[in-house]
Amino acid sequence: MRPPIDHADPIGYALGLAAGLDVPVIVVFDLAHVDNRPELVCDDFDLVTVCPPQTWARTAAAGW
Repeated sequence: MRPPIDHADPIGYALGLAAGLDVPVIVVFDLAHVDNRPELVCDDFDLVTVCPPQTWARTAAAGW
């Protein structure tokens, strides 16, 4: 999934879609896809990177 090319906040766009779909995990190739800031994702989702293979757990309590 990709945000529109001209979107000002592509990470926020993707996180908004993920929240709307109620997904538990965001998977990215590497941390560069989240500006090397896993905390942007981990407030609400678990984060998994493919390279290197690593998992970051969400920091907020799950709402389910």
